Amino acid sequence: MNCFGRKGLLVVGRTLAACGCLLLQAALPPYFHPALRAFGEKDGLPHATVQAIAQDPQGRLWVGTQDGAAVFNGQQWRTLNLPKEARSNYVRALAFDGHGGLWVGTQDDGLWRLEKGIWKRLELPTQPTNPRINGLTRTVDGEGRETLWIATGGAGLVRWRQKEWISQIRSSFMIL
Repeated sequence: MNCFGRKGLLVVGRTLAACGCLLLQAALPPYFHPALRAFGEKDGLPHATVQAIAQDPQGRLWVGTQDGAAVFNGQQWRTLNLPKEARSNYVRALAFDGHGGLWVGTQDDGLWRLEKGIWKRLELPTQPTNPRINGLTRTVDGEGRETLWIATGGAGLVRWRQKEWISQIRSSFMIL
């Protein structure tokens, strides 16, 4: 005679199955564990609030935070601060161009580019009253021409192509 009853056996069976799964997961190598992981300052990020994310040509992950940028090599984070002359280390946008240059949009100091270890600040065609860069993205047209699109906090949408400003698209309204 069964002392647990039908429902009791079902509960015991499920409990044993769950315990077996937990024991099996604990015994497996780390690469079999779930891929979800949260990173913060204790893991090497300059700030826990991430504003931007991009991937470089080598496949490394870059993030922009309220206190600088960081790159993840698959094992650890390495921080990257803007140059000393920058008024802000608050990174709002990141993008890579076809030459491997890193474009950085800031909260309070416009647009910066890092190429071959050298920082350069780029002046927008019409300097806005608010130098905030809200977003960056790179496109390539059918002829292979690269364009960097820059969403600003006061100068509208700006395009950079072949080392020159192409156009500025302004809006008469603001979306918050």
